[in-house]
Amino acid sequence: MPTKFGEQVTGDHFIKGGREDEEDHNFPCDTVAVVLYDRGTRFLAVYPKSAKDTANTVAAMQHFAGPRDKVLSFYCDNAPELISAATSLKWRLGTATTGMPQTNGVAENCVRRCKEGGGCAIVQSGLNPSTFWPSAGEHFCFANNIAIVNGDSAWNKRHKKGRFKGMQIPYGALVDFMPQPDVKVASMGPKTIPGIFIGYHVNPGWEWSGDYLVAGLDYFRSDPDVVRSKVKIHRIKEVVPNLDGKFLFPVAVWRQERLLKADNFNVPAEVEEVHESDDIEALPLDDPPPAGIGSGSSGDYGATWVPGSVPPYPTAPFYGLPPGTDVRGMGLESFDGRGRVAKSAKTTRPPTIPPELWQKTSPNEKKDAIKVYLAQLAADKLEYATIAAPAPGLTTGQPGEFMTGWQASLLTDDDIPRLPREFAALEPHRERNTWYPPGCIARKLSKKEMDTCPKARRALDAEWEKLRSLKRPHPCQRSWCLG
Repeated sequence: MPTKFGEQVTGDHFIKGGREDEEDHNFPCDTVAVVLYDRGTRFLAVYPKSAKDTANTVAAMQHFAGPRDKVLSFYCDNAPELISAATSLKWRLGTATTGMPQTNGVAENCVRRCKEGGGCAIVQSGLNPSTFWPSAGEHFCFANNIAIVNGDSAWNKRHKKGRFKGMQIPYGALVDFMPQPDVKVASMGPKTIPGIFIGYHVNPGWEWSGDYLVAGLDYFRSDPDVVRSKVKIHRIKEVVPNLDGKFLFPVAVWRQERLLKADNFNVPAEVEEVHESDDIEALPLDDPPPAGIGSGSSGDYGATWVPGSVPPYPTAPFYGLPPGTDVRGMGLESFDGRGRVAKSAKTTRPPTIPPELWQKTSPNEKKDAIKVYLAQLAADKLEYATIAAPAPGLTTGQPGEFMTGWQASLLTDDDIPRLPREFAALEPHRERNTWYPPGCIARKLSKKEMDTCPKARRALDAEWEKLRSLKRPHPCQRSWCLG
């Protein structure tokens, strides 16, 4: 099994279709894609191209391998473009059996993963699937390579530089960014504008340039089904997602609203009320933002922690620990849109506050939040001690007699039953099968051991006697020498 990048690479093509959906036929349109996969590092890449030819395949392979990488082996089907490209790059080539896709199963599975992953990104973002599928597939492969699986990522296995240092943002999420100089913004207003996250820019060899790809949000306001040729993609260094960690997908919301109004997207504005869908949370994008959020912000519509307020109550019981347990730094908390928080032994942040908000909080507000959190832990611990040791005469069948209101409310039919607090004595170990089959082990004996052990000497003499009495192949020839 290969362990290093380039020891065994496989690839294949998949054809998306024609360009009849693209309005501007002078705009480059990708109709096929080259999928490349390294088995040693599990590094996956897709390269949408306008034609299935040798030149495009060579360009994809050179970008995948990079100037400092060396591919020792390449395996593919018998497509002439792949064979010609690998031969021109002087890669050792192995091919699958013609007409038997199962002999090229790894590459076929990678093609399927790219199609399904890119399709999920398109559905989540709400963008036009006919023209935005290339960027969705590229974003899926990038996210797949930087994902932590079993403690490591394909990105680190290949580059040996640790985990990905950039921001991890889903495809089509709402972000704020500073546009390129050719886009005019108000001189006295915010310097950022809202946009839709498209992906990451990588150099040959999959070295991240540090740039993000973002499309302006205004292109999708009038028509969520706008084609790629009508949208400007900005390549910028910094993006700002939602501070509360909740990613919003406005194009998907607008598409859902249009679908509820009519089958086509050219619906007059006079159409009356639209009911919100249960699957996609409708965003108040047309309403003025709450106080404290500028007009250029992407909108901080999630529930956030206000410095000085009391954290949600209770805290520790939701982690499966006794109330009053200090879980700071354990990495048990998780926030919507952000995921799990890493462990940190030195952190003082209460687990109910996201790390991004904690970094922007003033020192005095941090002290107040820590004080409130510790007071809450003390109160939880005291109430738990009261419940764990009830006064004589009280029974556990009536929780209201010695429990607080919020703890008594947990004792319902839908809750998980409590585990026993005392364990019976363990039973002694019982042999599963006490009968041992007879067996012997042969080993080599030294000359000294053979001379000193009578049994070994007798066994050796018996073997020699068998050889002496054995019938020779030819009566006139000796098969061995007894001396």
